[in-house]
Formats: sequence, structure tokens, C-alpha cells
Amino acid sequence: MIEIVPATPEIVRSFGMDTMRSARMLAVIDTGLVLGIAGLYPDGNRQVAFMELSSELKRHPRAIVRAGRIFMKWVRESRLPVHALCDEEIAHAASHLEHWGFRRIYKGIYAWHP
Repeated sequence: MIEIVPATPEIVRSFGMDTMRSARMLAVIDTGLVLGIAGLYPDGNRQVAFMELSSELKRHPRAIVRAGRIFMKWVRESRLPVHALCDEEIAHAASHLEHWGFRRIYKGIYAWHP
């Protein structure tokens, strides 16, 4: 069963990522296996969004949508501009950001404004 939970430092490390002290993160987990991490961290007068998904998670589009809704709630609550780097070579990466209201401002750089 897929769960979407707040990402603890242990969860983040088990996914092979470095923890960020001030980041707010969530994790998608299936039977103890971390399938993806997403979050926001402050950077001056803006927030920076990040997301890492495993190929396994890409086979669970409903989980991606559920996690995206939680993530976008955090984005809206921040009331700050949010920027995201996007590897546009990854299938559907840019279209997901655009679906969630981010706009391309330069090659591989997307922004969301309150």
C-alpha cells in the first residue's frame, strides 16, 4: 500500500539524498520502500521546490497526483514565489510542473507566483 508521509531525515537518507535542515519534505513509500521525495526549502525571498522520483513511482500516477496536491498546498501556503529546476529531458517532468501552475521562465527553470 502506498503512503504519503512527512519525510524524516532517515527516510531521505534511505532514498540516497542529503537532508536539508530547513526543508519541508514529503515521501511516497510503498511497503517500506521509498519511491520518491518532494519538498520546499527557503532561499531568501522565495522557496525552491525539488522532487526526486524513482522509476517505480512513475508506474503509480495516482500516488504522484495525491503527493502533488499536498505539495501544491504547501506551495500556496508559503505565499512566496517558488522556483524549480527541471530536467526537461525527463518525460512529463515539465508538463507536470506546468499542470501544477508553474511557468517556464528560462530553459529548465520554472516559477510559481502567488
